[in-house]
Amino acid sequence: MIFEDHEGNLWIPSEGAGLNKYERNKGIFRHYGVIIGPKHKNKGLSNLAVYCVYEDNKNRLWIGTNGGGLNLLDRKTETFTYYRMADGLPNDVIYGILEDQHGNLWISTNNGLCCFNPDSLTYKNFDVTDGLQNNQFSRWAFKKLSTGELLFGGVNGFNLFDPLKVKENSYIPPVYITGLKLFNKKVTIGENSVLKQNIIVTKEIILSHKQNVFSFEFVALNYRQSSKNQYKYKMEGFNDDWIDLGSQREASFTNLNPGKYIFRVKASNNDGVWNEEGASLRLIIRPPWYGTWLFRIVVTLILSGIAYYIYKSRTQKEKEIKKYLENKVKEGEIELQKKMEEIEIHQKALKEKEDAEKELNWFNEGMTRLAEIISKNNNDYIKLGKNLVPALIEYVGASVGSFYVITASDDGQSEFKLAGSFGINPGKIKSSLHLQEGYIGACYKEKTIITVDNLPDNYALMESGLGKVSLKYLILIPLLINNQVNGIIELSSLEKLEPYKIRLLEKLAENMASTIEIINVSNRMQKLLDTMHAHSEEMNAQHEELQQNIEEMQATQEEIERIRLKEKELLARNKELVEQQEAYKELENKYNELLKKYNQMAKKKNK
Repeated sequence: MIFEDHEGNLWIPSEGAGLNKYERNKGIFRHYGVIIGPKHKNKGLSNLAVYCVYEDNKNRLWIGTNGGGLNLLDRKTETFTYYRMADGLPNDVIYGILEDQHGNLWISTNNGLCCFNPDSLTYKNFDVTDGLQNNQFSRWAFKKLSTGELLFGGVNGFNLFDPLKVKENSYIPPVYITGLKLFNKKVTIGENSVLKQNIIVTKEIILSHKQNVFSFEFVALNYRQSSKNQYKYKMEGFNDDWIDLGSQREASFTNLNPGKYIFRVKASNNDGVWNEEGASLRLIIRPPWYGTWLFRIVVTLILSGIAYYIYKSRTQKEKEIKKYLENKVKEGEIELQKKMEEIEIHQKALKEKEDAEKELNWFNEGMTRLAEIISKNNNDYIKLGKNLVPALIEYVGASVGSFYVITASDDGQSEFKLAGSFGINPGKIKSSLHLQEGYIGACYKEKTIITVDNLPDNYALMESGLGKVSLKYLILIPLLINNQVNGIIELSSLEKLEPYKIRLLEKLAENMASTIEIINVSNRMQKLLDTMHAHSEEMNAQHEELQQNIEEMQATQEEIERIRLKEKELLARNKELVEQQEAYKELENKYNELLKKYNQMAKKKNK
């Protein structure tokens, strides 16, 4: 990629022949290559393969090489300054260089992205855990937009971001010494223990010469990407130089000589801001009785006497003593080797026991915490999914997840309905699924846990400020009760979950299956109660109508009785008799109709 500087000169990089400059106003070429030899130090490039050239706002010329890091050319002296991994770069393969509004250089490499301040010579490195598309970027794939945003392309897409919005963590984390181990076993506080109080407030620890395998644990209280916290330690009196531990939070020592020491540890946050004061602890290792001055004097006198005796003894006696001592030394070496092997076996057993206890405590704490959420939301699986899924993902260290339950659709067919999700764009997740659809359908059919170790790209994504990362691991856990599936838990992460975490998911699935079944039974009971209530209201209405018909029939009977009495009085009057007979027949017909209606109502009520 040809670059033009502020003077109009053209800089032409090459794959393996160095860098060329073409001065257009003079029409001449100038070549820069690798120059070897003490007399030519910094006179040439650090590598012949040049990938990019960039000029910053102070007209400094920067060259990115393939394996030689970053080169700065001083155009007055024609010398180079080299910046490499040992100085703070994440990698020595430089693909692209861009400058932000504060004069920082953003450098894409073969192992992440670097923000380099050329004035303070400070480095801040970003990797895939910060949201990069991949740790590896590509050649010629970088551009600064008119908005000030920077664009870098790599092997898995590109990252577009505003450098002004990438905030640095300036918090100086406090550092504490949190634990002491003897022979890989944690030391507890006690009367007969070397710790009389919490080690955080302890200023001095005294050990015997036999307690010669120990380690200190420590922590920096920075919770923002705490996995990037860095630690250094030194044991003054043994080694006065700082030893870099990276992100490891434990320093071990073996066989320190008796004496007085000071253990010091310091730490930085995720952006490299160091707590230089750190934490410290005085350590005294007492010598054995045979290491005291009195014993040394006695031994010196005894050895002098033995030397005098040996000097005066015969040569044969000297040989016998020498042979005897050699045998004793061999026996001591064998015994020492046995002891060392026993210690090693003991240390391994203690480590296994400690790991098992940690896993058990983690399991019990998780079951208690998650069971409490289930208990508080055991009447509605939508509330259950909303509250349980985020807590479950956080506890097991997954990235995204969802929770489906089996319900009846509008057409009466069973289907999976989304009850909760976390970390997934709502517009990209289905609210319902067929029972045989996708990985969830396979889990429903097999009725067992299904894991997928290499998911297709873009099947599950984790989004952050610097871009999206494809998740590679998927686990589906069926919720089984009476060998029937009533729901599925689906989790996805960057790395495969450990076996003890999967055991927690299995146990949790049993509790959730029972809870879902209880919710389903409760819903069915409520529907049945609603139906019975409707039927009861209908029966009450029918009873009221029947009562009204009975009253009407009784009134009609009374009317008939009155007509019959009147009929006896009017027997002599033929004309009136005929009229009364016709009225009687009409009323009798009405009575028969009401009686028939009453019988029908009575039969219906009996049914």
